Amino acid sequence: MSAAFTLKLLSLECIQAQEFEGDEPYLTLNDVRVWEVGRNEHMHQFPKQPNTYSAVDFASGRKLTRLGWENMQSFNPAHYIFEKRTGELVLSLWEADRLNADDHIASTPITLADSKGGTITAMLNGDGASYRLTYRVEAE
Repeated sequence: MSAAFTLKLLSLECIQAQEFEGDEPYLTLNDVRVWEVGRNEHMHQFPKQPNTYSAVDFASGRKLTRLGWENMQSFNPAHYIFEKRTGELVLSLWEADRLNADDHIASTPITLADSKGGTITAMLNGDGASYRLTYRVEAE
């Protein structure tokens, strides 16, 4: 049996939104949705509209809006910590579409070996979008 590890999501930043008005991104871990932008909210690199933000800080429960950092509603830091994981995980970024199939932006594999890397930043680029995901893997 392989050793267990913990994955901690730290932040997600929009570098280039796919859609003009902003994206409706979500993250999956092994095909299970673990985070999604709030209802009627968007992510965009330049958050000019209300309910739009450019970054999410999963560690402190904040989002970066046009007015600065604001607290996320009903934040629970435990929702972004995944303990006792083994083998290879696949963390994927998607962009929700109402009329078409959701767009897969990119994925990154995560394993116990990543625990030697400290804080990890993965660029998730695809389908016209670019996001910076930061996370940490810790051996248990």
